[in-house]
Amino acid sequence: MFTKNKNLFYLIVLLVSGITFAQTFTKITTGDPVNDGGESFGAAWADLNNDGYPDLFVSNGGAASINSNNFLYFNNGDGTFIKITSGDIIIGSQKSIGSTIADINNDGFDDIFVANRDGQNNFTYINNKDLSFSLITSGGIVSDGGNSNGSSFADFNNDGLIDIFVSNFFEKNFLYKNNGGFQFEKVENILPVDVTSTSISASWADFNNDGNSDLIIVNAAGAGIENNFYTNDGNGNFSSVVNSPVTTDKKASMGASWGDYNNDGFLDLFIANQANFTNDLYKNNGDGTFQKITQGDIVNENSYSITGIWGDFNNDGHIDIYVTNWQNNKNFLFMNDGPPSYTFTKITGGELVNDQFSSMGAACSDYDNDGDFDILVANRDGVNNTFYRHEQSSGTWISLKNIGLQSNSSAIGTKVRIKSDINGNPTWQLREVNAQHGYNSQNDSRVHFGLGNSTIIDSMIVEWPSGTQQIFENVEVNRFYKLTEGGELDLVTSVEKSKLDLPDRFSLHQNYPNPFNPNTKIEYSLPEESFVELKIYDVLGREVTKLVSENKSPGVYQTEWDASNYSSGIYFYRLNTREYSSLMKMNLIK
Repeated sequence: MFTKNKNLFYLIVLLVSGITFAQTFTKITTGDPVNDGGESFGAAWADLNNDGYPDLFVSNGGAASINSNNFLYFNNGDGTFIKITSGDIIIGSQKSIGSTIADINNDGFDDIFVANRDGQNNFTYINNKDLSFSLITSGGIVSDGGNSNGSSFADFNNDGLIDIFVSNFFEKNFLYKNNGGFQFEKVENILPVDVTSTSISASWADFNNDGNSDLIIVNAAGAGIENNFYTNDGNGNFSSVVNSPVTTDKKASMGASWGDYNNDGFLDLFIANQANFTNDLYKNNGDGTFQKITQGDIVNENSYSITGIWGDFNNDGHIDIYVTNWQNNKNFLFMNDGPPSYTFTKITGGELVNDQFSSMGAACSDYDNDGDFDILVANRDGVNNTFYRHEQSSGTWISLKNIGLQSNSSAIGTKVRIKSDINGNPTWQLREVNAQHGYNSQNDSRVHFGLGNSTIIDSMIVEWPSGTQQIFENVEVNRFYKLTEGGELDLVTSVEKSKLDLPDRFSLHQNYPNPFNPNTKIEYSLPEESFVELKIYDVLGREVTKLVSENKSPGVYQTEWDASNYSSGIYFYRLNTREYSSLMKMNLIK
């Protein structure tokens, strides 16, 4: 288990303003995720079993004439991963180029869509809630073929169901509307799917803050080609953005990434370009237009860039960007200098920016739940993927998991705005939950904010796709939170909740403590009378013991497991009622 002692850094942060925030990454060299080789093109982080730790899916086989199985790794929560070696989810031997992850059927568990190229059918996998997935075998979403190079989930019509856009190379793109019950309707004769181009990837985001997800499609060709950019009116109608540098610059674009790098409340756009073009950064002017940034290394490095991923890598309150390059070029890390200039400094030290591979997608996640972002890079040409653990971050932080009710369960399209005091300046920050970041990759869906030397969050505003808005004040820092739409802001690691108020929903909480030896407590909530079973399983899925098996009244319950007679390792616990089922993971260390 990787541990980090940040107390000294926090003390310095609280006492000194204007400090330079440190960032250090260590390359991980052990474990399956970095020793499997492969022809990897994309990576996606998602908590697929709802245990509080993000898991990892890697898509393989995108290069010409190469078919390969994909990789799925479940996070053990102790710095290690379990590799899944059987089942539909990894056995495909297709030319998979990337994936996008969201809860298709709003059952509380994330599902996976995989884009395949060269005319092969795409994959849609439904999460069975038991560490396995089932392949959907009927419907256009899995039988239309296509030379698919990218995909992205979004609720483009705000009906509470996740839809999907698929970008195709030299073919018309696909847009599928989710009608519920695993039924997808192919949308035709509208702008995003009426144009045949060299589409590589696409990213949704509400760049104009009107509550609707807009779409950028990036296109690549050797001599350069325009990208496509569409605004969404929320009623199924799209309009082309014209006379904008976003669409008139002609380059070989691979990935588009949205992030508010200057903290003005509007999402800005980074586009990674290959074929020895420079990359592009467009500042959102807040009036539907963009200003092209022309100064600085971030837009003046000629290389073969594939993706850029935004993240506050030093927790100073200003998002930075990591850029991958293929053809054995070094990758880039640009750190945001913050106000007033909001320029970027290129980092040149460390393996993170000095390893030379043919890197494609990249995704960041706080995989070890220590409050800072770690980075997984997908490499092609049979090279092992690379994984960099963040070792130091002197700024404070928060992490928030959003769960939709009226909105889609994955909360895609949800905006979170926070205000805190950083170096004596009241600072607003914005994050939007998206299901695609740059080229064929997806970051941890939890919203992460670096907070610099902030000791409290003055205000938090959560804007849901349904139109619901929630406001919280005086939120503590250095905490993981979970928010269900319309509910209270819950501290994830705490089991100390009032037993007097009846819960409004079923829930199973993370055991506490975790890891543990030999005793741990498990808490669950019942909004109505129900028969309850709470069972413990080993890592092979065998039932170890049954803690609860009886009818219970509405309320919040806590039970304890004494594991004195059990061996160290990963265990799972499942809560089953007539209306609800949830599986979570825990770690016994002796």
